[in-house]
Amino acid sequence: NLNSAAEIQKQLSEVALKGGQYLAGSVFLIGKGTFNFVVGFGVMLYLLFFLLKDGPYLVNLALEALPLSQHVKHHLFV
Repeated sequence: NLNSAAEIQKQLSEVALKGGQYLAGSVFLIGKGTFNFVVGFGVMLYLLFFLLKDGPYLVNLALEALPLSQHVKHHLFV
């Protein structure tokens, strides 16, 4: 029921405004997700490097901290 050019123009501008708002929100969410992924990936690589580098030392440190006898530790972790 669009009777005049003014009504058509009004409807088109409303649709364009809603579409622009949706697009802006989507771009923000995509950027936020990308940033979170990059930060998480960086933390993962950092931890992976040091766990591979110092892994055996950290395992021995954890085993020494356990209040168990050597015999029990050997059966649990070997």
